[in-house]
Amino acid sequence: MKNLTLTVIAILFVATTFAQGWRANEMEVKVDVSSKQDALQLTKLKLDGDYFIDYALLYLIPEELELIKESGLKYEILKEDLNEYYKDFWETRTAYHSYQEIIDLADSLADNFPDICTKHIFGTSMGGRQLAALKISDNPAIDENEAEVMFDGGIHGDEIGGPENVIRFARDLCRGYGDDPEITELIDNREIWLYLMVNPDGRVAMSRTNNNGVDLNRDWGYMWDGWGGSTGAFSQVESKGLRGCSYDNQFVVHTTYHSGTEYISCPWSYRASVPHDMGRILQLAGLYSNTSGYANLEYGQGSSGMYFINGSTKDSNYGAMGSISWSMEISDSKQPPASQIMMYYNYNVPAMLAMIEYSGYGIEGLVTDAVSGDPVAASIFVENYLPCFTDPEVGDFHKYLIAGTYDILVKANGYNDKLVTGVVVTANNVNVTNIELDPLEHQSVHRVISSHISDNNAADPGITWNVIGQPDNLYYSIGKSGWIVVDMLDIVFDGAGPDIMVFEGDANAEGYTLYAGESMDGPFHSMGTGTGTSEFDFASCAITEARYFKILDDGDGSANALGAGFDFDAMQALSSITGPYIIMEGYVVDDSNGNNNGQLDPGETVDYIITLKNVGSESAIDLSGTLSCNDTYVSVITTNPQMFGTLGINESATATYSVTADESTPAGHSATLELTYEGTNVTPSTKYIEVPFPDYCEASTTTEDEWIANVLCGDIDNPSGWQGGVANYTDISTTIEPGMSEPITITNGNAWASDIVTAWVDWNLDMEWGNNANEIFELTNVGGTGETFEGDIEVPAGQMAGLYRMRVRMTYSTAPTPCGNSSYGEVEDYTIVVGGNVLSADFTSDITELCYGNDVHFYDNSTGNITSWEWEFPGGDPATSNEENPVVIYNTPGMWGVTLTVGDGTSTNTSGMMDYLIVFDDPATPDTPTGDAEMCQDSPNSSYNTNNASGATSWIWEMDPESAGTMTINGPIVEIDWSADFAGTVQLSVACENMCGQSDMSNPLEITILPFPGAAGEITGEEEVCQGFMEVYNVDEIADADEYEWMIDPEDAGAMQVNMNENIIDWSWTFEGTAVIKVRGINDCGEGDWSPAFEVIVDICYGIGNEMMINSLSVYPNPGNGIFNIDISEQELTSFKVTVINSLGSVVYVQEFDQGENSLKIDLTNYPDGIYYLKIEDGSFIGMKKIIIQQ
Repeated sequence: MKNLTLTVIAILFVATTFAQGWRANEMEVKVDVSSKQDALQLTKLKLDGDYFIDYALLYLIPEELELIKESGLKYEILKEDLNEYYKDFWETRTAYHSYQEIIDLADSLADNFPDICTKHIFGTSMGGRQLAALKISDNPAIDENEAEVMFDGGIHGDEIGGPENVIRFARDLCRGYGDDPEITELIDNREIWLYLMVNPDGRVAMSRTNNNGVDLNRDWGYMWDGWGGSTGAFSQVESKGLRGCSYDNQFVVHTTYHSGTEYISCPWSYRASVPHDMGRILQLAGLYSNTSGYANLEYGQGSSGMYFINGSTKDSNYGAMGSISWSMEISDSKQPPASQIMMYYNYNVPAMLAMIEYSGYGIEGLVTDAVSGDPVAASIFVENYLPCFTDPEVGDFHKYLIAGTYDILVKANGYNDKLVTGVVVTANNVNVTNIELDPLEHQSVHRVISSHISDNNAADPGITWNVIGQPDNLYYSIGKSGWIVVDMLDIVFDGAGPDIMVFEGDANAEGYTLYAGESMDGPFHSMGTGTGTSEFDFASCAITEARYFKILDDGDGSANALGAGFDFDAMQALSSITGPYIIMEGYVVDDSNGNNNGQLDPGETVDYIITLKNVGSESAIDLSGTLSCNDTYVSVITTNPQMFGTLGINESATATYSVTADESTPAGHSATLELTYEGTNVTPSTKYIEVPFPDYCEASTTTEDEWIANVLCGDIDNPSGWQGGVANYTDISTTIEPGMSEPITITNGNAWASDIVTAWVDWNLDMEWGNNANEIFELTNVGGTGETFEGDIEVPAGQMAGLYRMRVRMTYSTAPTPCGNSSYGEVEDYTIVVGGNVLSADFTSDITELCYGNDVHFYDNSTGNITSWEWEFPGGDPATSNEENPVVIYNTPGMWGVTLTVGDGTSTNTSGMMDYLIVFDDPATPDTPTGDAEMCQDSPNSSYNTNNASGATSWIWEMDPESAGTMTINGPIVEIDWSADFAGTVQLSVACENMCGQSDMSNPLEITILPFPGAAGEITGEEEVCQGFMEVYNVDEIADADEYEWMIDPEDAGAMQVNMNENIIDWSWTFEGTAVIKVRGINDCGEGDWSPAFEVIVDICYGIGNEMMINSLSVYPNPGNGIFNIDISEQELTSFKVTVINSLGSVVYVQEFDQGENSLKIDLTNYPDGIYYLKIEDGSFIGMKKIIIQQ
């Protein structure tokens, strides 16, 4: 018996109304598949079910079973009546959670763990049941800048293990938070979503489908095709519910749980070609497999590892939302016994935790408005991977990537595109790349909602995401009679004149109809038909505004062809455009001086003729554009801006730029040209042109059956055996002379009479197979048994000597094609060497860097029967030479290329190297260094830089005085570690040098290092005082102090009135003991050292101090209006002095009095309200009294 994987096409399923989950008398039937004939016959019946290696499980009613009987296929009825079989299921499987138990447990988790768990309802099923999910994170009520990951289960209601995994995992996450470090770390740094049951009605009824009889895993919109009873993209409420959860979030990884086998089924399921992200998808799937508890959990592309389907969740989550999405089949049985529930759950838990962890690795960042800083809803393109999207509320994006260096292109409505290059990602880490976007008025497609293409059109790459963003000549061919629905992010309104412009992606104008939708699911209303790039007006539509639009191809042409259907490049809301608006209408690659194949190839110099068009509302004035490329292999020769001129409305203009590719550019490499344009009234903007370097197309085989057991052709004799369907043996070769042939014999490893073998050789080196008749070799089936195939590989007469790739392919029943997937057979590649003396130009030189005025010795390293040499030396003297090994003087500084063309009398070959030589000029004097010119003493390290002076190869920095710090020099940048004890002025200057000498020193940058305050000296003043007395204390001025900080300990010993280095202390009436006074200086750089402690003894002073003040000094009225009477009648004083001091310690009033004046009056009415201190003193008495002026 042969082991086969069936290729399944669309299953036409008649939807009926289900009393329970299954149709009346529906049964489960196992059908054996033992041959290709069985597989083809079963496929033609288009019956609903699951298809595996050598059998199928089908769900049939009696009329459909008759078709199996009539076909003669062997079958076995496993369950005679599915409704009867499952009617009491939930009464006998109490260890499983029922629908209601899952909902109750989810409610309990949300109630008991509100800080980390919230419940979200995305609608109700046809049966009125909740479509619910749990969000688990450290702040679940808000969106944070955290990677999001999703697990859902139960899309097929009879596959009951998925919801068990989901709800049990939710419970363990909540319980483990705060106790399990791994779980706590993940919940604190991720947003984890657990969608409980996609099809709750199916779980209750134990049916595969929902209550409408629709298979929900055929109902999703990306490449929808009407399988499984689906009546339209997202036709069911359950599909809309899960879509709402997915579209409202940005899941890095999305796992959908199924049962029926054990396998991770990755995108694509709708087509055989390999997804652009396959490397990182399979790496992460391998991680899931390896960390799980399964002994050997296989993984791979769904269409080859399992079967073809359209309308799956994984294809939509990947194709429309950019998530790494797959179906995880957790058990061979759809309803394992209860004893195995925890076994399968525990198999998956470590892998689920790993997915949560790894969702945060790769790249992440915030996309914001460069002007306002607000978050931006944007599409993130990394290399040629499918785009992911930012959270519009936060602006964050997250994308899992394996280690490597990546370019990021960001597109957003209302902003210029932005390219960020050279983003380095290391394994198991995240690179944080925040991106600011410059505003530019436009409203374009934000993302794809749904699509349909007839028979999936395997001949076209199906790049739907090319429609996102502004017109860029990258397009998606929607297929004959195909359609696509897109989201413009914001509503487009009916304005004056046309409202929408649809852009055709190539020069072949094709027809279509544009529809405006009331929602992403319709209803859709026609806005009219268009051919090629066309404008549309809501005036021709039944509605006047829309956010979602649908394009339907007119049905002309072939369905299975490259570029079938309308080539959709972009859609633009015209109402969002005011002023000029520039699009890149197209470009042409002129390589007429090369191989003339219309593309840039390694070793070739071409002209890019770029056309810009103004589709705005006013003329674009004096438009010019500069082309650049930041790539290892591709260089732009025309670096000066080129003029497009003034473009009126809907006018176009072209400019030409020369571009070259290094001959070592590897096949499969891709570069990006950046055209930055601007005008008098046009804001600088950038358009991007992808420059691909084609590789030979991929080919693959789904199933091991017949295979290439041996290839015999001249020196090639390779008994390879089965190599997984495809093998690269290009290191194995044979030589054939031009005009000669070599027999080839292919031996079949498992012969079938219907097997066919073809070989191809790429004689014209265009990396395409069979585009010339002499490249195709159809081999003869010897004896018709399929065991041996024979033919001849013939080299065309005059074929240039060199290496040529040969592909050999064996297939079953249908004629082989060189590319794509086939169900059976094998593909192998080899090398044909065409003999002859190969003419190949090559050269070297004694030096590649020199100072102007010196010479270079060039040496010819070419191969072949060379009879002539033609050298070109731009910038050299001589500029050309016919010598074999010339010597050239270079007097002009610059970067100069060299070209050598060698000939053998009949043909020539050229080798050119751009920027081969660097001729240095005397180094220029650098500009004055820039950086902080003022700082405080002992500041952190400072960085200074100067301009990248012309011709500099190294830099010399000088700092005066050297004691100011230690310099660390890094070319035009220096870092200074300042000495902790240095303050003063520093002179910093720089010079540069190269092999021609050293430049003058730059003008110095003067840097001021501000000092800390000096240390305070000793305080002077009374060391013994009486309670209630007021004393003055001083300290010498502190160097570099702007302020003085005084302190008294304890604080209640007295009240201080500070005036810089003077402090008047009003000693307390209640404090008795020793007080300590200290002072220090302060400036903008900090505080100085405290003064030595100054101790003051505060005493009661019975009979002298405070009692004398109380009994013998009277001031009234106090408070007063400024006129104060002073009575000192009980004192017999000689002449004395009255002094008044304000609250700042300044003397404001002084008057001398003679002996005998015991009652006196002073006038302070000219002074402002406040507190003052009155001091009376003679040779033996000092008394102080607080007075208050209140006028």
